[in-house]
Amino acid sequence: MYKVEKTEDSGRFNIEIVPGFTYGVWPLGVELPRFYHEIDSADYFAKEAGKYLHKKLSGNKVRLTGVSGEKPRVHPYYKTLNAYVKVDNGRDSTFLNKQLLQDGIGTYYRDSYLPPDTAAHFGEYEHQARSVGRGLWQQPDKIGSKIELIEREQTETNVFPININTADSTLLQQLPGIGPAYASRIIAYRNKYGRFSNLDQLIPLNPQAI
Repeated sequence: MYKVEKTEDSGRFNIEIVPGFTYGVWPLGVELPRFYHEIDSADYFAKEAGKYLHKKLSGNKVRLTGVSGEKPRVHPYYKTLNAYVKVDNGRDSTFLNKQLLQDGIGTYYRDSYLPPDTAAHFGEYEHQARSVGRGLWQQPDKIGSKIELIEREQTETNVFPININTADSTLLQQLPGIGPAYASRIIAYRNKYGRFSNLDQLIPLNPQAI
């Protein structure tokens, strides 16, 4: 088990190998949106993916395995460990690679040399998110596109007040206490029942309350 040192906005996280020495990890079979600070741009949904990783991993420990259960191998270009990641929060453990795909935080990376049965499972996890418009699949036409960081900052500082009856997932997540899952519930409620008439209608949708 390794302690998670920090998450990065490049779609990876760092583990502590030994005290004072860390190494980067990339979830095997998952393509995550990322920031490109050297050219002041970011993939669509990079901010949301970064928040998700931080929330899932901060303060937790992880167990890493490679494609066939062996030690994970190092990516030749990015110099990170490509691994299946089991997250232990002290109460239970979860399979991060699976959750990232099911929650629509990343897409299935088809060039990762997964065994056929695992590849089929990963493709199905992605399909589950895509079929209900979860996470980045709310706007599938934007997947793979990039945005300018300066434009993003200007947009985010001029959006208040936010109208919960018209805001998309990205805007909703700028409100305190709303993450990708909560925003998805709000949008699903609007699509099914129409506009919110009062804030009390939001209470049953809160992930902490259901």
